[in-house]
Amino acid sequence: MIEKKKSKTRKKRRLWRWLLAVAVVTTLVVGVQYLLRPDDEDLIVDKQESFKPFESIVIEGDQFEDFLKKRTALLISGKKVKTARKKGERLSLTFADQEPPYSLSSATAVDERGYFLTASHCVSNEPVTVIVVEGEEVRFAEARIIWKSRTTDIALICADVKPSAVFSLSTKRLKKGSPVVIMGATKGPAAGTFKRQYDVTEHANGREVTIQLIRHNALVLPGDSGGPVATTDGQLLGITGRGNYIWVCCLMIKNGVAYHLDKKQLDQFYEADSRK
Repeated sequence: MIEKKKSKTRKKRRLWRWLLAVAVVTTLVVGVQYLLRPDDEDLIVDKQESFKPFESIVIEGDQFEDFLKKRTALLISGKKVKTARKKGERLSLTFADQEPPYSLSSATAVDERGYFLTASHCVSNEPVTVIVVEGEEVRFAEARIIWKSRTTDIALICADVKPSAVFSLSTKRLKKGSPVVIMGATKGPAAGTFKRQYDVTEHANGREVTIQLIRHNALVLPGDSGGPVATTDGQLLGITGRGNYIWVCCLMIKNGVAYHLDKKQLDQFYEADSRK
């Protein structure tokens, strides 16, 4: 009789522990969703439609989309590119290996000497090739990785393929709700709004590097990674990095994330590279 009572007591305790665990997990999930809600509830899901209000903007004599295209390169990683040429509106690529697995993403021109910002995960598999398309002309070259962030998703690379135009870096801190545009080498432009900005610090080559992390709600698609996130006057806010989808407590949450370095820090990387 006493053993039966003890057994019932143990079962009740296990049940209460299980209920408590469920309550804790549910509270965490709801809490995380609440914290992320301002960025997720108004995610823009139509790229082409979102950019329409900005199509008529002209910067430095170019329509806004053309302005962005001139400063956005195609990035191929994982296989050596043999040839690249235009076929009508399409880009035809051949590789040193037949039917190769490779990744396709974007790179953002920031210096006329051939320096580009991109996402760290886009250069995780070498070789990395930068392809610049200007009208019917296609130029490409393998890139060197100058620096790759250990804690975020931004990298600086250099290739012997000089872009005809580069971005100027934005120095202003935007207000929440300010319009931003993104560009991918294959998916075209999209627009959204700025949410907030954080600073992340890490060390590289014995010095401190501060990376700006920017949240926005523009739709990011595969291939956009490494492409520019800019203001409506064409200033570079950062590059698209991982963050369109993240997993939190088994839930997939949408968001947009950009990463950025200021001019002073980029100049330090350029100088260090020139001394090699």
